[in-house]
Amino acid sequence: MRSNSKEQHRINDRIKVPEVRLVGENITEGIYPIREALRIADEQELDLVEIAPMANPPVCKITDYQKFVYQQKKKL
Repeated sequence: MRSNSKEQHRINDRIKVPEVRLVGENITEGIYPIREALRIADEQELDLVEIAPMANPPVCKITDYQKFVYQQKKKL
């Protein structure tokens, strides 16, 4: 049975924290309220992907989720 990649990373509205540290291309890195981070991702027509959930605040990246999953599988 194949594991579902979406269970490995929370994306977009599945991220339930008040603020996140935002990293990625074409953005100003820093700490943002979750609504602002989601708005920025939406404006770029990309996904907000939680890449370090245990950090304080959690680290999220604005990226194409399918591309992100592909790159993760390629690393393995």
